[in-house]
This record gives sequence, structure tokens and C-alpha cells, in this order.
Amino acid sequence: MKRKTPLLLIIAAFVLFATQLAFVAEALGKSQLGILAAMLLLYFLLPLRKTGIQTNEGVYVEAWLGELVKRFRFQRSWLSMIPRYDQHVRNKVIHLVDVGADPEVFINLAIDDNNPVPTSTRVDADIPISLDRMDTENTRVSLTELRAISYDKMAVTLDLHMNALSDKAAKRAAWRLAATDQNYIKTTTGNSDGRTVAKKRITPDDLVMMSEVVAAPYDEGGPDWPEGEGVAVLDFRHVADLQKLDQHFDKQWRNAQTGELFPYNGWKIMKFNRNAKYTKVDDAYVLKAFGAAADEANDLHSSLFFLPQRAFAAADAAPEMFYRMATNDPELRSNTVGFRHWNIVAKKKADGFFQLVSDKV
Repeated sequence: MKRKTPLLLIIAAFVLFATQLAFVAEALGKSQLGILAAMLLLYFLLPLRKTGIQTNEGVYVEAWLGELVKRFRFQRSWLSMIPRYDQHVRNKVIHLVDVGADPEVFINLAIDDNNPVPTSTRVDADIPISLDRMDTENTRVSLTELRAISYDKMAVTLDLHMNALSDKAAKRAAWRLAATDQNYIKTTTGNSDGRTVAKKRITPDDLVMMSEVVAAPYDEGGPDWPEGEGVAVLDFRHVADLQKLDQHFDKQWRNAQTGELFPYNGWKIMKFNRNAKYTKVDDAYVLKAFGAAADEANDLHSSLFFLPQRAFAAADAAPEMFYRMATNDPELRSNTVGFRHWNIVAKKKADGFFQLVSDKV
């Protein structure tokens, strides 16, 4: 295999050549040669400066990873509402503190030496949470594309990997945010949906019921959500249920131009096709394991209801790129590239998440 000349030696050779040429030009009194020397120097050095940092094999890893960091988004409208804590990530772990109870507010409190303002101590607990490690399936790409600094060429491969990462992150988020406490799991109350394994439909009354549940104040044992800030992420089957129940659905529930669902009874309504699924075991609803195989006879689909400020999202700023050049693959003679990225969406407080499950009829 032909050995590459080190970049510094090439630069040094051209600098020496240009310097010597300039001396010759001065001695001969021919300014044109001096100009030619400068032009040669710029011609060879500027392209090297524009390309940025590269590895010994000519792969612009820093550029690829920099673009990956910029492109990664939790690409669902409901996920974009969740506060980001990227700046708190250290060594693929994020440290959160669960804030204590809200302080009591006293009205017209009589204050004197014998009756001071009551004081309570806020105790914050450090909660270390490891980010999920996500590895993309490797992709074979052309030698030109792998070595190219052109963002147009990088976009082809990056888009494939970023879309795969974003899709998986969204599915993982819906599962992580799903309720597991039976107190936070409610069931639909409608008639049979008529499917092969019939389940109860969701109804507008169910959405009203969920509004009442989350609005209950703390002193009544409720989660005390702020009015109008809850997000309902409806399973596509639940959206279909509402369409069948209301013949004016598209006019009253959906923006005809954007396709977005209108708010209803204080809920920001979203749709997601990969919400968590449950099974029923001894009258309890059990969250299925992430990535578990579908079981049509026993799977129960659900919709997620959550308060964004009681969740958090974080992504690490140091992804990794794994690649193999065609020169190291004599059998297939192709270039292979893949990425690893750390991210997470999770709960800060469990009372910010409820699930509406469609049970069997």
C-alpha cells in the first residue's frame, strides 16, 4: 500500500520552495517571480486550511461529530416541550436533585418575638441517572462520502443515522415516561372499538376525567398540576376512536392546514404511534418491557398524559463515530460507519405522569 507523505512535511517543503523562489526573484530584480511564489504558497496552503482536522486516514471525524451534535433533536413536538439539562451531563451521567415540597404561604400572619415565621429545612437528594447508550447499525458508504467535508454529502449519511437515533429516543422516552404506579393508571370507558381483540374506546368524557384527576390539589391527595399545562399524547387508535365518535372531528379537533390537534379541556393534544403498552395481570396493569415482542391477544394500548416540567431530557455532547476504511476491508472493499450517542428522557417526579389504558371489553 502506498505510504502517505505527512502533512507537515508537505507544508514545510512548499514554504522552503516559496522562500527560495522569493530570494531568487529579489536577486534578479524580477517582482513577477516574487508574486508567483506568494501565489503558489496560497494555492497549496489555503485548501489545507479549509479542510479542518482529519485523521491519518483522511476521515474528518471532528466535522462529522460536530454536525451530529447540532443535528440531534428529540424530534417530536411533545418531546420538545420537556426542559433540557444537557449542561448537567458529566461522564454520561446526569445528577438531578428532587426539589422539596413547596413552602407554606401564610396570610396576615401575626409576627412577634413569641410567634416567629415558621421555618422548614429543604433537603435535596442527589439522584444520579445514567444516560441511555444508543448505537446505530453500521452503514456502508463510499470512500468519497466518508472523507468529504462537504455538509451536503455528510447530510445523506447523517440523516439516516440521526433519524434512526431520534426515532429510537422518542420510543424510549414514551416508555420511560409511562406510569407504573396503579394510582396513575386509568382506563377508557367507551364502547367496544370493534377490533379483532375488542377494547374500550376513549371518549371526550375520558379526557375530562383526566383533567379532573390531575387538577386535584395536594391537600386532597392530588398531583396539583397547573391549569392548561398538561400534554396528552394520544395513541393513534385513540385518535381514531374520537374520529368515529364525532363526525365533525376534523373541523372541531384538527387544524385542517397543519394537521395538528386542537387543545381540549386544558390539554395540549398530540399524537404518537409508539406509546407504551400494558398487559393485565390479576387486575393490575403492568408496563411491558421496552422492545418486547407484540402480543395481539394481550397487549393493551395506551395514551400518555404528562406535565413537561416534571420531566427532563438530556443528551451528551460527545458522541462517538466508528468507521473502517475500504483499505482495511479486503473482502468487501467498502467503507463502514456507525455512531454512538447518549441521551435520556425521564421523570423528575412520578406524579407528573398518568396513563390512560384501553382495557378489553
